[in-house]
Amino acid sequence: MYIDKLDGRIDEGFYKRMRTQWRDEQERCERDIERHRTADDSYMDRGIQILNLAQNAHQMFAAQPAKEKRSLLNFLLSNSTWAAGKLTVEFKEPFDILAEMVEAAARVEAAQRADAAKTAVWLKFIKSYRTFCYHPDPDIRFLFDQLQNFPITT
Repeated sequence: MYIDKLDGRIDEGFYKRMRTQWRDEQERCERDIERHRTADDSYMDRGIQILNLAQNAHQMFAAQPAKEKRSLLNFLLSNSTWAAGKLTVEFKEPFDILAEMVEAAARVEAAQRADAAKTAVWLKFIKSYRTFCYHPDPDIRFLFDQLQNFPITT
């Protein structure tokens, strides 16, 4: 582009606008690269903790006294309702994503019996979880800190 400017194919104003735009883009890319370099990579450890908690929640719940049961439910659930003899629960993030993926995998398994299809379902979960953990908001960071309060055995 500089040669085009020297040869008179583009005017000075266009050259300056494009140079500024490209420098801005370069700075944005450098910021993104730095953000990736300094990103918290503990999401894998947290993901393992979350999966272990989800897998063992029933046994943990059954073995705990009432106060700890309430604490576990408050940790996992954001809203529960009892209507017409039916309990309806809403999971907190990231447990809601996990619950959706479990349901989707069960549907795929029932319909297709194909491991490849189940893998595709879980890959969506992994992508969602990684995005979710990349820069968690303060509520999620607090949730991750609270995860340490639940002794999970594998």
